[in-house]
Amino acid sequence: MDSNALKEIFELGTEDLIKAAIENNEGVIASNGALSLETGIRTGRSPNDRFIVDEESTSNLIDWGEINRPFNAEKFNRLWDKVETYLAEKNRYLSKVHVGAHIDHYIPVNVITESAAHSMFSKLIFIDPVEFNPQAKKEWQIMSALNFECTPEEDGTHSDGCVIINFAARKVLLAGMKYAGEMKKSMFSA
Repeated sequence: MDSNALKEIFELGTEDLIKAAIENNEGVIASNGALSLETGIRTGRSPNDRFIVDEESTSNLIDWGEINRPFNAEKFNRLWDKVETYLAEKNRYLSKVHVGAHIDHYIPVNVITESAAHSMFSKLIFIDPVEFNPQAKKEWQIMSALNFECTPEEDGTHSDGCVIINFAARKVLLAGMKYAGEMKKSMFSA
């Protein structure tokens, strides 16, 4: 994207997201025509970097342990704000999607990403509805900043990346995660 267009939010269709991903050097078109991306050091899920916010409304419903590790709610809010500030200086891509198709059970989700490729992934893995009606149900938010680097001592994470689910706030934070599959796993947990 043109550097003069920074700080804009783009809501694009799949073809335009592919073009943006190529223009942004996020990936290349492979010989079979697919968009090919690098996921960095994390080539799959990062279970050691996944947390759930420990808060009153769900704390007693979660089987805490090595898979479901608690994360302090105040630290989550500070990190969310920090990542949001980081993204405010970048082009951002918005996808309004649904998790699930059943009229009674779907979850509307606003996905804001730093990369066109992650936005495209959200539109392909979730349902890209003809109509997005968040008034019908409470929305979730996913914020994905794949190039953000967490500072474990300051942010409370285990590494430079994290996946944190906050059930009470209906938020998922992906920071430093180039592997987009964490979006899917987080919302399937929701």
